[in-house]
Amino acid sequence: MHIAFISMEAPYETSSGGGISAYLRALIPVLADAGHRVTVVARTRRKEVQTLCGGKVKIVPAELPGSHWYLSKVPLLSRFTHPVRQLEWSQGFYQAACRVFRDDVPDVIETAETGALQLARKPIAPLVMRLHGSNFTFQKFSGGPSGTGIRLDRSLELAALRRAAAITSPSTFQALELARTSEIPLEDIQVISNPVSAAILTRAHAARPVHPSATPLVLYTGRLAPVKGIVPLLEAAKEVCRSGSVKFTLAGPWQMGQAPAKFGFDPEGKLTGTQLSWNGHISWETIADLYVQATVFVMPSLFESFGISVIEAMAFGIPVVATTAGALPEVVEDGVTGLLVPSGDSGALAAAIKRLLNNAPLRARLGAAGRERVLARYTPERIAEKTLALYERVRRHTNS
Repeated sequence: MHIAFISMEAPYETSSGGGISAYLRALIPVLADAGHRVTVVARTRRKEVQTLCGGKVKIVPAELPGSHWYLSKVPLLSRFTHPVRQLEWSQGFYQAACRVFRDDVPDVIETAETGALQLARKPIAPLVMRLHGSNFTFQKFSGGPSGTGIRLDRSLELAALRRAAAITSPSTFQALELARTSEIPLEDIQVISNPVSAAILTRAHAARPVHPSATPLVLYTGRLAPVKGIVPLLEAAKEVCRSGSVKFTLAGPWQMGQAPAKFGFDPEGKLTGTQLSWNGHISWETIADLYVQATVFVMPSLFESFGISVIEAMAFGIPVVATTAGALPEVVEDGVTGLLVPSGDSGALAAAIKRLLNNAPLRARLGAAGRERVLARYTPERIAEKTLALYERVRRHTNS
């Protein structure tokens, strides 16, 4: 089968990327190992085509228009940034796909919500849309504004989703949320979890335990945005740091809307009065180094469609403190693979972190159970098997 992905994140870009690129990095090698050809048309700074996995995988750069960025700087028009991006990336992705697949049409194309409208309206191949996250949903659960621009952006997403040959969701929560806010029946949305990459699993298997005398490290990985619960995390970190010797590390791009200094960070990324440091965006290899060192992993989100960072941490046997927001309770079982607290509650977050830091047997039990959960549910082979079955059904239905 020839499988295509249209992606706003390049899977092997080291200078940027988030959940979409992590998903693709985990899935693509397994598809290639199973004998399938994979072409990724991706927004990237690279100019050249990358060929990987013995020629079975190609990463083709797509140049996308960026007038929405200039629009975002105009106060009266910035509200329309997202729908304009939706429209211009939709056209840009479609033109790139037409060029790339002119003489080699794929059996199926998978894409996220952003930039899919033209591919849905004028299918080059059967279109599978995967729910990676919507600005409308992020704003809804973070309490941000959802004015005319966000609603228009959502209507464009839904117009594409209704035309897709199939829709997949990484969690039941996300599937229910789409069904509740659209006319798309729940039974038309297939839940297929996100996978953890083989590279992460290999690194986790080879990891050596941190020496007990080392200063405990609480780790967060992911973008620093309001929907990620960063403000409650910073408040919790201050409280935990007051109670003993502990380090916090936050790794991810800054998307908080105000400069780091407004939240108490100095120019070196240190939070004043604490042992908390912000590292910015780092490569997955460096993140793996942090997982090896971490004592506790924290995911304080106000909303999550899944939580790839959580299963990566669990693969390393790190006990997790997460919130009850979104799909996180589907990934973290309270008292079994981690601890769950109400979203937005910095006091509860701090208490759960301190509970784990002060209880080595509990950390060991939760960490071991978390690793077992990852190996049982989230391996790339297991997720690829479900994904390929869906692709085959879509292809048969289209050809029938």
